Amino acid sequence: MGGALGPALALVGLGGAPVEALMGEPRDLLRLGAPLGDLGGDDLAGDFEGLRAARRRTTLRVAARELSGELGAAQAARHLSRAADALIDAALRLARAQVASRFPRAADLPLVVLALGKLGGEELNYSSDVDLVLVRADGAPEDAAAALCRALVTALQASSAQGRLYRVDLRLRPYGQSGALAPTAGALVDYYLQHGRTWERQALVKARPCAGDLALGAEVLARLAPWLWRDALDARAIREIVELRDRMTRRAETAAEAEGERDVKVGRGGLRDVEFAAQFLQLLHGGRDPTLRVTGTLEALRRLEAARLLSPAEAEELGESYRFVRRLEHLLQLVHDRELTRLPAGPGLEPLARALRLAPAALEARFAERRAAARRVLDRLLRAPFDAQADAPGAAVQDLLLAGRAEPGQAEALLGAFRDPATAWRHLDALARERSSFLAPSGRARTLLAGLAPRLLAALARCPDPDRALANLERATANLGAKATVYELMAQDPDALGLFVGLAAGSDALTETLALHPGVLDEVIDRLLTRTPSTAAEVEAEAAAVLDAAPDPAAAEAPLRELRALHLLLAGMLDLGGRANVQNTGRALAELGEGLLRALLARATRDVARRRGALPPGGQCLLALGKLGARELSYASDLDLIALHAAPDAEAAEPWGEVVQALLAWSQGGPSPEGAFLPLDLRLRPDGGKGPLSAQVDAALAYWREGGARHFERLALQKARVVAGDPALGARVEAALAATLYARDYGPDLWDEVETMRARQVEAAAPGDLKRGPGGLSDVELLASGLALRHGGRVAALRVPNTVRLLEALAQAGLLEPAEHRDLRTAYGLLRRLELRLRVRAWQARAVLPEGAALRELALGLGYVDAGPGAAERAFVQEVEFHRRRTRQVVEGVLARQRARP
Repeated sequence: MGGALGPALALVGLGGAPVEALMGEPRDLLRLGAPLGDLGGDDLAGDFEGLRAARRRTTLRVAARELSGELGAAQAARHLSRAADALIDAALRLARAQVASRFPRAADLPLVVLALGKLGGEELNYSSDVDLVLVRADGAPEDAAAALCRALVTALQASSAQGRLYRVDLRLRPYGQSGALAPTAGALVDYYLQHGRTWERQALVKARPCAGDLALGAEVLARLAPWLWRDALDARAIREIVELRDRMTRRAETAAEAEGERDVKVGRGGLRDVEFAAQFLQLLHGGRDPTLRVTGTLEALRRLEAARLLSPAEAEELGESYRFVRRLEHLLQLVHDRELTRLPAGPGLEPLARALRLAPAALEARFAERRAAARRVLDRLLRAPFDAQADAPGAAVQDLLLAGRAEPGQAEALLGAFRDPATAWRHLDALARERSSFLAPSGRARTLLAGLAPRLLAALARCPDPDRALANLERATANLGAKATVYELMAQDPDALGLFVGLAAGSDALTETLALHPGVLDEVIDRLLTRTPSTAAEVEAEAAAVLDAAPDPAAAEAPLRELRALHLLLAGMLDLGGRANVQNTGRALAELGEGLLRALLARATRDVARRRGALPPGGQCLLALGKLGARELSYASDLDLIALHAAPDAEAAEPWGEVVQALLAWSQGGPSPEGAFLPLDLRLRPDGGKGPLSAQVDAALAYWREGGARHFERLALQKARVVAGDPALGARVEAALAATLYARDYGPDLWDEVETMRARQVEAAAPGDLKRGPGGLSDVELLASGLALRHGGRVAALRVPNTVRLLEALAQAGLLEPAEHRDLRTAYGLLRRLELRLRVRAWQARAVLPEGAALRELALGLGYVDAGPGAAERAFVQEVEFHRRRTRQVVEGVLARQRARP
């Protein structure tokens, strides 16, 4: 028995059909240890009965080695397939001898057996049918060929005490069951060229000559190659593949509804799903890449990964799923000796689990896990991108993208939504091309983009300026290492497509940010899935890690700019995509600025301490004013700050001034198309530009309390809050500042100064200035801050810097009538939204209503309907002016009431 003992025990331990076969022929037990090489002359020299015996012995030897762990499922399938090749070729030789007495030409008739399906892929299992197509040479007699084919099929399918060779399926031949048993090579090629359908191309991916005249087979496949391996697979063909797979899955699940998810072959995530994924990608890219023209599924996955058409993770998921489920299929068929594909339940599962050294429950869980993994990859590669109907707007553009070229006039006919269709086509084609074919070949990106084309074009058509949005989208992705990553996200998450298009349509500035920092996109994508911008503490931690690793500002600048770009893009995409409101966006931008400030101040403080030694006691903090203090920051806003220290004298204060100088150096950065890294404005400190960079805290508080401070400085301080620095000093400053601001008795001079300030701003404002112009943002902010100063001493709820929250508190305190609060809140929300839109578009410092085409684009982008020439912009301007007039009315009415109060 020797080397056969281990395999024999494994075979007997499984039970079922192998044991029955051994009981029928006990001598086979002694042959289990025989070598597994190709079948030799002795095995193939006998009659049909000898061939059946040889097949039984080979099957048992392969099964015993697979069960003992010597062979993996793929290796076992390859041995079974090679044995089938030899047995079918031997059977054809015997069939010729049978038929030659009646049809002498059959003796040397050129005939090739083409294997498809599992045999074609060298993936035959223990009970598979063999899918064959029989082809005779041109000019070979039909009657002799038909007789030879019938004799071969009969011999292969005949059963005896030795078993059977193979069940044969000839339905994949031209015209199916109604077609000739053995068409000529020319007729077969003509059929496919004239009538071949997508599913037939998919079947022929696995075609190979396995018996008979192999040279004839190679010639036939070479003649079919231009039809099979086209330069591009069109979108309709791709949808046919999707629909065919869905029909097969539904049919399997309908046939045994309760068992559908347990079908290892055609159930969701089963073997056929993996094969479909591989064949789809082979058909899609094999015309351009001959290395993909292989018949085996696992080899195809390896080559698709090598061509970067599958990611390593996808190839691993599909390969692992295929190997595990193939092993299950083998075990099922060994136990039951028939083509069983449904995983049994209850006791029927135990032999399979035992063979896999798993508990039945663990086997169930592993099967479900592998099935789900395969389905996810298939959906990502095939279903998600190509879910549009064939008649959907933009679907015809898919074929242009897949082919990578547009014939004269095609772009104009299919891209009529753009002012310049030819340029739009160039942008689309550029979107489909990866920057580096070495890092990321374009095939995958092109396929995914083609699948997205209907949804992408529909989203672009909804933009105020589709041409500009498409150009920006192409610009934003031009420097990416792998565009396919973005398109995968868009295919899986419909919201993501809207977010990217919203960015391209709404902001040239953020488009440029992405173009300058393509490396941040993967992280942006990951964070988009959570839909949550980072807090100041999270930004601070990320920036601190960068700064800790950098010896000087120059070394830190690039990674710091990347970090800032990441958070700006995340906030901007959520804003422009309609996923964040004005308040959320302002807060996200403020949290970004605050987090960066904290990290930069900490690093600046360490640098000065390292140079000088220990810093004076008392510490330093940064007081934020304006939009940063209110957490209502806009794009392109400076950060208004006052630095305060607690040093007792001028000498001790000097290091704190150096810290602020270092902070300014870090925040300015080097020359960059983006300007300053973090623009700071310290002009609101006591004594303005003439005062020290860092003010002594007690002196500053005295100045604001009883010194030369004007009311406009106190109005600015109403929005103040400590954002960085020494926590104890910060708490002291905020408490003292509240006492300073809200303990005063403000008289009519407060309102005089408010009105004087507004008059100066209005006089200096450009036409359409949404902040400084009449009824603009400053009207609302100054009124709210003035009311907070005037009444905050008795109403603590008014001591809040945020304008929206302050308006709510003023209404609750009875200082604003309900209608006044509603109108101011509505006007403020509209004007803030416009401010964000205008500033983010071109990173401009002021929010001024544009004119002409830009005004129209802004109106359309905000949802105003273009009911006729100029209708959208007229309705938009009328609404803005209405709210500005109403704001002035409310402000004047409230100020009149305030002046009348004692």
